[in-house]
Amino acid sequence: MKKGLLFLLLFVSMFLLVGCGDKDDDEETKKESSKIKTMTCVADISGVKSTIEMKYDTKNEVVKSALATYEMDLSSLSDEQLKNYDASSRCNGFDNKTFNSCDAKIKNKTLVIQMDMNIETMVKNEFGGDEHFSFEKIQQGYEQNLNADCTVK
Repeated sequence: MKKGLLFLLLFVSMFLLVGCGDKDDDEETKKESSKIKTMTCVADISGVKSTIEMKYDTKNEVVKSALATYEMDLSSLSDEQLKNYDASSRCNGFDNKTFNSCDAKIKNKTLVIQMDMNIETMVKNEFGGDEHFSFEKIQQGYEQNLNADCTVK
């Protein structure tokens, strides 16, 4: 299961930052606007519900934050197995340079892992340090590559 979660994180991180920004037609409007958009994408990857919530600065065309949440059904485990299940150790299977914080716990027989992604590391690893991405391309990457359902607010 640890290898599966590691593979899942690596797979999802490849597509986390795939795009460029929201361009305003009017340069004056662009200078004035510093709107933060929030994109939430939900996908089922090998039975694991994966949710990415990303905040994007449309003026500067940069990702401000990304929170990844993974939920895995543990209902097949007995109460005794759940009692002995070390959820917090699930964060140990991930490279801690990829995230700023990781929290894993069991809620209602579901393992919930939340990771505040390290944007600087992801940009460096995935895009050679270029931090400017089109928001639409990020969304398109999630929807096409992960078959995710994305909403933007």
